[in-house]
Amino acid sequence: MTSALEFEPGEGLPDFSVTELCELFNRIFKEMLPPTVWVRGEVVKLRDHRNGHQYFDLVERDDRGNPKGTLSCSLLSW
Repeated sequence: MTSALEFEPGEGLPDFSVTELCELFNRIFKEMLPPTVWVRGEVVKLRDHRNGHQYFDLVERDDRGNPKGTLSCSLLSW
């Protein structure tokens, strides 16, 4: 079986611009998820920025404590 990483653009795989891919993901998420969701995870790498924003990662760990999923997050303050 051939991996998608082994193909060059134009070799039968779709080719997306950044905007097109973001719009596609946005449509998929809007159609498949409810308007509000809660996400569980451990907050790691919490960083406060001087502009009032906060940045952190939400991490889900496996039974051995190894990260198995990470979501980068930001809390914006205006």
